[in-house]
Parts: sequence; C-alpha cells; structure tokens
Amino acid sequence: AATIASAQPAFKPLELLTTQQFYGHADRIAAIALSSDKTRLVSSDADGQVIVWDAQTSKVLRSWSDLSKVRKLAFGFGDASIIASSDDGSIRIWNATSGELQTSWKLATSYGSYFKLSPDGQLIALSLSGSGEIEVYAV
Repeated sequence: AATIASAQPAFKPLELLTTQQFYGHADRIAAIALSSDKTRLVSSDADGQVIVWDAQTSKVLRSWSDLSKVRKLAFGFGDASIIASSDDGSIRIWNATSGELQTSWKLATSYGSYFKLSPDGQLIALSLSGSGEIEVYAV
C-alpha cells in the first residue's frame, strides 16, 4: 500500500517581534493591515478613524476619518494606496502617503463587503455581505 505524504507545512510557534504600543484610537480596532515591505501599518476603529503608522516606531504618519466604520483594510498598488470597505457599502481607495481619497464606489448592498485585490492591481473581487455573491470588477 502506498503512503501519502502530508503536505502540511511545519509551523513554528508565534514569536513576538516588537513590544511597540500603538496609541491613537479612541474606540475598538475594527481592521488592520501591514504593508508588504513591513514599514507601515494601517488601522481603523469603530468610529471610522483611519491611522497610518510607522511599523517600527509606532509613530502616527497620517490620520483621517472615514464616513462609516471600516471593516477591511489592505495596502495595494505597490503599497501606494490603502483600500477599505465600510459598513455603508463603500469601497474607498486612499493615497497611502497623503491620505487623499483617490476614488470610491458605492455598492448596492451595505454592511462591510469584503474584498481582495489581484496581485497586479487590475481586478477587485467583492463578496457582498449577506447575499452569498461574489463580484469581480476592473479597477
């Protein structure tokens, strides 16, 4: 009888890499993302405040308020942009350095749709909360 080798990777225990404390939110953290180069962190809270941090020093680099609670955050486009989905059914893209809103879309459904940006930044896939549907858009 043939044996099947396990394809499970060997995971090592979690290792705390920093003891930095990130202070700046007045409410519960709702979403967080780390840039691919690991130099910046972005977070949002239940009040819609978005903060971009220096991941090494925990210094606030930029802060702004969204119109609604941000449910999911990601860096995209080579870490040049921050993409967010909010409870009001919006997907917003901000410049990661300036915080300037670059574009936004209002979806037919609300309450925090989830998304995934393609590695080349050309497509965004959205799961519409509560509907069981996934939609793919050209960015």
